[in-house]
Amino acid sequence: MSGPSRSILVLILALGTATVGLAASAVEQGAKAPILHATASSWLADLAPDLRANADIELEPLADVGLAAILQADQVRELWAAGRYPEAVRALESLEASGAELALGVAWKVPVPSQQGKFYYDVPIGGGMGHADYDDGTLDFDYATDNLFAVIQWTEGWSMNISTDDGASWAETFWWYPGVPTDMAVVGGYAWVGYASSGEARMRRFYVADGGEDTGYDFYVVKSVAPNTIPEVAVTSNRHDSDNRIYMAYIVEETNTIGWYWADMLGATWGDFSPALTDAEEGLDATWNPHHDFGSTDCPYWLSYIATNSDIRVYSYCSGPGWVNDVNAYFTGNQPHTGISAFANNVYCAFTADTGHGNEGVAYLATDDAGGTWVQDDAFWPAAGEPSAYGPNISVRSGVGRAVIFTTDEVDPPDAAWHAQRRGWAVGAWDAPFWFSNFDASWGARTDIEWLGNRCVMSYGLLYMADDLQPYFDLTNEMCYFEGGFDSGNFAGWDVVVP
Repeated sequence: MSGPSRSILVLILALGTATVGLAASAVEQGAKAPILHATASSWLADLAPDLRANADIELEPLADVGLAAILQADQVRELWAAGRYPEAVRALESLEASGAELALGVAWKVPVPSQQGKFYYDVPIGGGMGHADYDDGTLDFDYATDNLFAVIQWTEGWSMNISTDDGASWAETFWWYPGVPTDMAVVGGYAWVGYASSGEARMRRFYVADGGEDTGYDFYVVKSVAPNTIPEVAVTSNRHDSDNRIYMAYIVEETNTIGWYWADMLGATWGDFSPALTDAEEGLDATWNPHHDFGSTDCPYWLSYIATNSDIRVYSYCSGPGWVNDVNAYFTGNQPHTGISAFANNVYCAFTADTGHGNEGVAYLATDDAGGTWVQDDAFWPAAGEPSAYGPNISVRSGVGRAVIFTTDEVDPPDAAWHAQRRGWAVGAWDAPFWFSNFDASWGARTDIEWLGNRCVMSYGLLYMADDLQPYFDLTNEMCYFEGGFDSGNFAGWDVVVP
């Protein structure tokens, strides 16, 4: 399917598709396993009565299901919309039994709020729906509305979430079943979610004003590699510059290749800018290089991954030569993940690395001249006997320095989520990391960090998973030294002439 189709629902499920596994640390730490659903119909059947009327459902084909199945899917949707929920569930069960490969999507008519704790910091995301199986997550924000967005990849699906109050509360606007690789980026008035299912890279988008689904766009197939599979995706955008391009990258498992596609804000035609490489194994990440120099050093796109020979590879796309393998480093870490971020030709790629004395720290590759020269350094390097670092991610989007997030497996609980930063771009020691998590962190899970540029400099949104398998949001202290928005450039309440 190359264009939108409203004959199928937004809630998505694949019959017989295996769900994404729980983070190993969650199992090791004895966390209670969530109740998983084998089919979309069973998910709908278990939906709480008070949420059924709030759910606008859609069925998305994961393969060529045929006209008869599409008509049956329309009947399921009509029954559900009419409030005939048991009949809709039975009709969907029959459709699934016929072998139709479908996904189930739910657009919430009224966003479902997360269950809030006692404190502002460490606010849960998605707790209102009872999800308890976080696997990965992505943060982003919109300049015009100041709204924050989080796409959470759960074991049996993904959800779109919005905060309109700087992260003090969150609400889920959309749910997609089953669990598949996802990523998200904001650009051009939309939050774009890329995901992979049945060998297809797909895209949906949501309005930044309220997090609601763009039902006219529905979903687009960016690229099909079937019968091959796509285990990882990465989404980025140029919102910091022209604010008019969305990019999607993915790994093809069977060929170890990477696809890289872009579209304008119509999102209907996707251009192929894929690199010619055949050694991509895992750990994919991608970034736009904001405020990059134009001309001979114009290198706007960057990606990172772990190769089949266990090297970490960083590639750039530059005007003239195209894709270039800029730097490699042998991966010695505990988790096959890379995190890449860029600002004005300062490019950083973070990962875990063996310290040489029985534990692992957070290392990074860095360039301050768009790949002309590279250094390898560390943001956190534990001493012998200290806990290892896990799941790091990095951001340099503030334009004044670098910041990382990671977790540690402490000797005595609770385990911790940490934040560290360093101003400027020179090599040297980072500020001492601080333990920001209020809950017992799940040390094996992915994290995310996003510079919130519409606030004070060096203010970051942080995402980590706790031992209860819930994702939590935290906000670093805003470093504002004056009142009235002076730090952010609002001088209206200040005298321009010193008496």
